[in-house]
Amino acid sequence: MADWKQKLLSKITATHKRHVMVRDEDFLLEYPSMQQILPADFNVLRCNTHLQVRVQFELHHNIVDKRLLMIVPNDYFPIPDLEHRAHFLQISLSDLFPMLDRASLIGLEESLLDAMSAQKYYEKQNKEKTLYLIEKAAQINATENERKRIERAYAAIETTLNKIEAENIENKQPDFWLETVQSLGAIYHTLFEHHFTQTEARFENIVTWLNVGFQQFLEQKYEGIFTRSSVLKPYTVSKVLDHLSALNDQKLALIVLDGMSFWQWEIISATLTEEKMEFETDATFAFIPSITAFSRQSLFSGGKPDLLQDNSKESLQFKNYWL
Repeated sequence: MADWKQKLLSKITATHKRHVMVRDEDFLLEYPSMQQILPADFNVLRCNTHLQVRVQFELHHNIVDKRLLMIVPNDYFPIPDLEHRAHFLQISLSDLFPMLDRASLIGLEESLLDAMSAQKYYEKQNKEKTLYLIEKAAQINATENERKRIERAYAAIETTLNKIEAENIENKQPDFWLETVQSLGAIYHTLFEHHFTQTEARFENIVTWLNVGFQQFLEQKYEGIFTRSSVLKPYTVSKVLDHLSALNDQKLALIVLDGMSFWQWEIISATLTEEKMEFETDATFAFIPSITAFSRQSLFSGGKPDLLQDNSKESLQFKNYWL
């Protein structure tokens, strides 16, 4: 636990009185981890007005197995009878960081407050020096966060590869291959970013092994996937329009990004996530032979492609499907 959190917790619990009223001037109790480390028998109540303080205290102070921790307005002082029955204190960043400029600390991310709390200060720091120390702590935090992100990415790859290697890939159903290609795409993307040399070699060997199994799947079961229902998901590109047609209660647009690998979709999807756009990722089987023109025809016509035609009639084929 960071030192500032321990100090704050000590201030709140250092009383023989059952209930506590706090003027939390800098919203320190709003930080998620503070709410988690408060004693479990505290019933935390936030009061916006003086009247609410009185009403909430009278409603809740007699609950046998709960103590009250009341966060009161910043201009509140307890009247004598409440002062006798509850411990009252004011807390602010100045109490927890006496050597730093309070105004510069207000609103900082919790991780930055933790970093600032971990340092020792032997003299009072003015606003300029405090801001410099915050910037330095932010840089250290960013470096540490990136290191942890890379470690998590490496661990995720190893976990996925271990899971794939443990599979018996003989006689696998279509869903296995559609899910596996998505996992491979995510790994490709991560390796593209970080270049884990040892993992790259292992990954290439696994892909080679999977390709052998996938070839067997294509020879034995590929034709059968065209008979699968497309209501829940389209198993082939020729069933995409059927799937969209089944969603007849929605306005839809079919957007095709051609010539991309699955790992490139990982980059696009990350951007969509940052923009808080909702989406789902899935995969489908291309038309074989997996030539772009054939799969495009199959996609836009909703059927088997004409292997003697080029892409010039895609627009017409798409319109004809919906007529």
